[in-house]
Amino acid sequence: MMLPRFTLLLSLSMLFILSSISISKGEEPAEVNMYVDGDIPSIQVSNWTNINLVIVDRTGINWTYFQKAFSWQVKYLWPVVHPEWRRFLGYTSLKVEAEVVEGDPNGWHLRFNRSTITGTTTSFKHRLQLQAMIDDSAIDYSVVVGIKCTRYDVYGAEMGSSYLYLPLKASPLSNIHMSISSVEKTAPPKSISTFTFSVVNKGDYEEMIGFNIKTDREDLIAILDTQTIVIDPKEAKQVTLRVLTPPILMDFGTPHKIEIYAYPINEKGEETLIGSVTVVTEGFYISPLIWIIGLPLVFLGIIGYLSLHWYIERRDQELYGKPIKPWLIPEEKEYLRELKKKDRKEYYKTLQMMKQEYQSALLWYKYS
Repeated sequence: MMLPRFTLLLSLSMLFILSSISISKGEEPAEVNMYVDGDIPSIQVSNWTNINLVIVDRTGINWTYFQKAFSWQVKYLWPVVHPEWRRFLGYTSLKVEAEVVEGDPNGWHLRFNRSTITGTTTSFKHRLQLQAMIDDSAIDYSVVVGIKCTRYDVYGAEMGSSYLYLPLKASPLSNIHMSISSVEKTAPPKSISTFTFSVVNKGDYEEMIGFNIKTDREDLIAILDTQTIVIDPKEAKQVTLRVLTPPILMDFGTPHKIEIYAYPINEKGEETLIGSVTVVTEGFYISPLIWIIGLPLVFLGIIGYLSLHWYIERRDQELYGKPIKPWLIPEEKEYLRELKKKDRKEYYKTLQMMKQEYQSALLWYKYS
């Protein structure tokens, strides 16, 4: 209970102090803490880059607690007795602005995702983004940006301003662009596809850049004909990329993405994706190793089959011996005699068929 009372007494004391100070425009701070949340990224060309900011309100009066503790005084007493207090009796607002304060501002563009913060009081924390971008007309690639935060009272009158200064630097590769006529090719497995693309320096300074290639699988090999280039302003250079597709036995059409990254050689900087190509593998591939191992196995298999066939025939010859004339077998002989009595035409037809079967069996026995 003591802590809230102490806070309210302190806030009331601050109200008396503030009301007794004659505040001139720009002479007093806005009573805020401003800082960057995270790292400051490199600024991109023609693309907005977000810089996260935090503003913590540090004004002396917490209006949320103050109006609860002195609700009737705030509404009826103090506005009449102390009309000069009215500007402090309520939530204030903040406005943020940004401009280049060091360096040439030409080509630099600055804005906030929200430039006005309403309904704020002490201990309130506000998150916003400074959005920066440069274009091809930029002269200075490193500048200092000043962020001005101004507080306004309940009537909209300026109470004071605070400042935060940020060093901003354009990405070294902001002006490096890649152009290519064909970004996709179809190739069979274990084959080489070639892409030729153009790297253009649209900036006003000489750049020395290196390349790095990333693929979606380890057995997909991509190689550039050069790993580094020195490129003058407004110059375009041709670079060749060769892609060796993976050795897949059968592929009905799998796309593989190859990403091309660039990075500055002479200074530290992150890799920047400047383009990508796609190779679609489709077809069949049989490794020479399979032929080397498979052909002898097939040859041995054929020899084994022929040997087994010869063995079975020789075994049958040994088991069954020379074929016997079927019409001399007692059962067949009796059948033919009965058939001759009943139907002589059928008899001669059956006898002829037996002789043909005997000739076939005899030939098999003689030449196998």
